Amino acid sequence: MIGRKRKPAPTHRAALPAEEYSALRAKVCARDKYRCKNCGRAKGLELAHLVARSQGGEDSEKNLLLLCAECHRAHHDGRLKIERVIKDGGHEFLFQDMRPKKVGW
Repeated sequence: MIGRKRKPAPTHRAALPAEEYSALRAKVCARDKYRCKNCGRAKGLELAHLVARSQGGEDSEKNLLLLCAECHRAHHDGRLKIERVIKDGGHEFLFQDMRPKKVGW
């Protein structure tokens, strides 16, 4: 397997208790102004993990963001790359469309 990176072993940790997760969700929704952080849609929103829980990602404000269903699916399919960057004492998310570019002649 030369040239391939191995994914970290999945963690099987318990989710936050429902009331803690609900409070965390409310904070993330307010922070993201009830809009998809990528495209700005206000409908069909889902709470998305930047780093999946199965890959060791936390249930925390720095690892969660609001995405519409389409952008969330694109993130999981590898068509949308999302990175968190530290800026001015806070953080923001950077998005990169990973679909192949069409070359015109």
